[in-house]
Amino acid sequence: MTKEEADYFISKLPILDLKYFPSSAHNEGRDTYAYVLVKEGCNRKEYLLETGEVVKGAERKTNPYYLRSYLIDNYTYLGIGILHKRPV
Repeated sequence: MTKEEADYFISKLPILDLKYFPSSAHNEGRDTYAYVLVKEGCNRKEYLLETGEVVKGAERKTNPYYLRSYLIDNYTYLGIGILHKRPV
């Protein structure tokens, strides 16, 4: 994805509600919804998307502007979700 395409894509993303809630899947014992990204060969964590789908992913970010470098580096945006399972 080019820089211009990434900027346009990011401008269309919904703003997240960054309220934290208890989560045993997260190291900190709490979690928040984030933008989930995937990249071949890097997907070690499981995320539960808002759609109810559990997917393997590589990264997640709460600020849409942090996504820019990942999108340019050929990561694919999957959706909004929470950490479902840490890598073992």
